[in-house]
Amino acid sequence: MNLLKTDTYEVVRASRSTSRYAILSHRWETEEITFDIIRTFKPSALRNPSFPSIPTRLRASAAKIRGACAIAQQQGYAYIWIDTCCIDKRNSQELQDALNSMFKWYQNAAVCYTYFNDVSFSAPNESMFLSDRQDRRGKASEWFERGWTLQELLAPREIQFYDKRWKFMGTRGELAKLVGRVAGISPDYLSGKREPSDASCAMKMSWMAGRVTQQIEDIAYSLIGLFDVHLNPMYGEGTRAFMRLQEAIMKEFECFDESLFAWERPQDCVLRCFQNEPRVQVFKHDKWGLLAPSPDCFKKSGNLFVQKSLVETRPAGGFRTSHQGIFFTLPSKEVNRTFGGTRSEIDLPLNCWRIGSGRAPETIVLQLARIAGGEIVRTQCDRLGSRKGAQVSGKAGVVVAVAQPRIGQHWKQ
Repeated sequence: MNLLKTDTYEVVRASRSTSRYAILSHRWETEEITFDIIRTFKPSALRNPSFPSIPTRLRASAAKIRGACAIAQQQGYAYIWIDTCCIDKRNSQELQDALNSMFKWYQNAAVCYTYFNDVSFSAPNESMFLSDRQDRRGKASEWFERGWTLQELLAPREIQFYDKRWKFMGTRGELAKLVGRVAGISPDYLSGKREPSDASCAMKMSWMAGRVTQQIEDIAYSLIGLFDVHLNPMYGEGTRAFMRLQEAIMKEFECFDESLFAWERPQDCVLRCFQNEPRVQVFKHDKWGLLAPSPDCFKKSGNLFVQKSLVETRPAGGFRTSHQGIFFTLPSKEVNRTFGGTRSEIDLPLNCWRIGSGRAPETIVLQLARIAGGEIVRTQCDRLGSRKGAQVSGKAGVVVAVAQPRIGQHWKQ
């Protein structure tokens, strides 16, 4: 881990003596001062607020770095971590380590400064996070729409919010209700009443719905820390990254949270997380596998929960993933009756629930069917069913596999 000295703007390696540091959360400028660039600067380059020795295209970035360092110094921090200039992205091992450690770096920081480069703050109210950019009139700061900023909102122990002129706006704890309303996150997870790790998989995914990243793979990589898994970054793999993330969640935890399967196709069939990749942005499939194509499919799953006292242990190791799909056991009687021809679909109750109209927990239930070619798939992907009293069967039965396609593939009808 590299850190920036707040007095000299020198990049140094972290050590025991640098264990107390601040950290910055921000939106990238059009051009940023990178690890390579900042190491070429003389200390005086960033001390002069007019930045005469710095190219014009980098001055917005320079002002941001200088502002963050100034706040950190005022609060007694000799070191700060800023992603743009503290990661050597040419070093593939360092980049991999950074992607898998970033959540912990934000978690371990003494304080996080969240900087809104498109907000002019006047008073704490409902409109305090609105962007002042003409092209975003009436919308919240773009910071709330980025994939990477989700973990930067949830991981730190303390967050201080600042506007474009480094005017203090308040802390995450003080503004939990307002921030939660904009971010679509319960204030309890922002105020410290509940830890993000307490949330169900479906709820965590719902927090990412609608967010975007410059690289399509970063939708998955930015969720590594929130789900506490390890993933080797492979830029160029496209939407496969999100499939690998879900597979990693399944493999990492023996009795993983089955709300991972509790998703539904967006009503408008648009995967907003992939807006930078128009080729895969539209998803109209009614048949699919158990793993979602995008976090956007969890937009309506933010109210799902897992209650340990209600969880039924599945036989034969539960769900297992392979190149052939996802394997699990279903009751023999149900399988024979369905796939023997008397019924077209079979229920798959999950170990996750939502509160029904009678305030009682209702089990989430998926529909499976066999299609031409013999493959078993999930059907009715445009809805997420639930039923009071539906139970997961813990009895031994027939092992079945639900095929898992990738975006761009089509089922035989």
